[in-house]
Amino acid sequence: HDVSLSNSSLPYEGLVQITTDSGTKNVCWESLQQNHRAKETVCRHLGYSYGAYFLVKITTPPDAKNATFSGSFDCSYRDRYLSQCSINSSASESCSELAYIQCGQWVYHKRKYKPLLQDKRRFPDSSFSASASSEGHSAFDARISSGSSWCAPVSNDTHYLQVDLGKQYEISYLVTYGDSTSPKWVTTYILHYTIDLNWKTKGIRRGNKNAYDLAAWEYLYYIYARALRFIPLTYVGQPCMRIEIWGRTMLPDEPTNLTVTNITSRSAEISWLDPKNRGIYGLSRFRIKLKKENSLISVSITGKVNEYKINNLTPYTTYEIYVAAGSYSSFRFGEFGEESITSFLTSEVAPSGPPLNITTTSRSASSLSFTWDPPDTTKQNGVIISYTACVSHSENGACFQTFVTSERKWLVGNLNPLTRYYVRILASTKVGHGNYSESEGFFTNGKPAEEAIAETSSTLTFSLKIPSKTFVYFYVVALKLKDGKEPASSDSYEDNELVTYAEAEKSSNPKPYIAAVVTSSGVDGNMFVLGDGRNTDDSTSRKRRSTTSDYFNGPLEPVTSYSVFQRIIINEMGEYYSTDWSPPSKTSEDT
Repeated sequence: HDVSLSNSSLPYEGLVQITTDSGTKNVCWESLQQNHRAKETVCRHLGYSYGAYFLVKITTPPDAKNATFSGSFDCSYRDRYLSQCSINSSASESCSELAYIQCGQWVYHKRKYKPLLQDKRRFPDSSFSASASSEGHSAFDARISSGSSWCAPVSNDTHYLQVDLGKQYEISYLVTYGDSTSPKWVTTYILHYTIDLNWKTKGIRRGNKNAYDLAAWEYLYYIYARALRFIPLTYVGQPCMRIEIWGRTMLPDEPTNLTVTNITSRSAEISWLDPKNRGIYGLSRFRIKLKKENSLISVSITGKVNEYKINNLTPYTTYEIYVAAGSYSSFRFGEFGEESITSFLTSEVAPSGPPLNITTTSRSASSLSFTWDPPDTTKQNGVIISYTACVSHSENGACFQTFVTSERKWLVGNLNPLTRYYVRILASTKVGHGNYSESEGFFTNGKPAEEAIAETSSTLTFSLKIPSKTFVYFYVVALKLKDGKEPASSDSYEDNELVTYAEAEKSSNPKPYIAAVVTSSGVDGNMFVLGDGRNTDDSTSRKRRSTTSDYFNGPLEPVTSYSVFQRIIINEMGEYYSTDWSPPSKTSEDT
């Protein structure tokens, strides 16, 4: 009599079938239930030397293809094969419930050990690897439910199958099988195992005696391992293997129900429940990691508690919490169990820093346009919903204009020319507002020179606005207008963008050039002839601009429009203001 299992992808469980001279028959549940020795003999016949524990009855399918066996088995504890038992047939040979059996020592120890590789979520296909594999027999085909097997190309003591368990386990038993569809199996192999990549060996192990019916059990007397390697030595047909590993986790599983409560801007409280699996040596402590943007902030070790308060947090910041349980043996293996993970966002408060980098984007004689940057990201403390801008006549004076905006810009109008105004900004979240920034002072432009009062084919005469306040010197800046286009605001040009007459003449696009430099001691009336061919040279301005060229007031082109503005340097620190551009003025025809 031969025995086999059906209706299962796992080789150690299924519907019990016996094959006799009269064919293959499904065994009735009552037939095996009557004699527990018969159940053990069935499993021993299949290679499971430690017998069976579970026998389940299932309803006979109406479309069952095989006949049924409803007789009895009389087996003793010495019987190794079912053919050694006394088997008595029944006259009816029918039943409503069939025998579904589970073989294996792990069933006796179901509270401690279990077949690990059945759990595809915890042990995905990526857990399996190999030094080499035959075509169609990948490393992950070593899982016993694969319907195939892993096969090495040759057996030369170097090719191996490796299983990474992901964490430390106490391993009690190994079961190996041959290929599930062909007569290929490993008869001996070497077993290596490791916790920390320092591989140890369990020597040569016994393999299988046939391909796919019999299992080879190996009792390991409890080894501690993170990964296992199987190195085939001898084989039949080809070195092909399927494996199952029975064990239990050494360290606790992850804590459950990790929750964050009482969240404020600076603190939060976390709580959790103990893991269901506390590891081999029991639960003793917890490790709490705090991360921000994937960077580790702190690590805390607690006793056997289930709550913890985290302080010194930053407002409106997302944190990640990782909680792991440790057993009494954690000091020995240097690890905690798997981590539970959650995240939380601290609450908002008012900004603790002011807006930054207040600058002007344009000026005129009657307006100033400002932009600014938000507070430093570490001091925003929430979502900035608005800014309040203040303009005053003195550095810390009262605001005579305020403006609330969600944008970072402000155009202030109705101002006086040639006047310094002070601007400061504060930012607000939905909780409140922060402090004002330091005041920044800015001059409005002076009024422009009027249209030229006289012109020739190469000159234009302007009546300049001589500053009434103290100044060091001023530039007269000219620009040839092209196609009637208005120039950019005079204050938008930095000093290093103002070129010489020669550079402007060489450029294909008009550039503003310095036609003259006038010092405070060199003012002689307010009339200025643009294009009169004179040179001006001021050591102060030349030193500041680091140039060795004189400023040449070169001749203008006939029938061409020009505008001028003045840039007035008011002190040795280089502070300045400008006038607006004059209206366009055109030279006459060449005579």
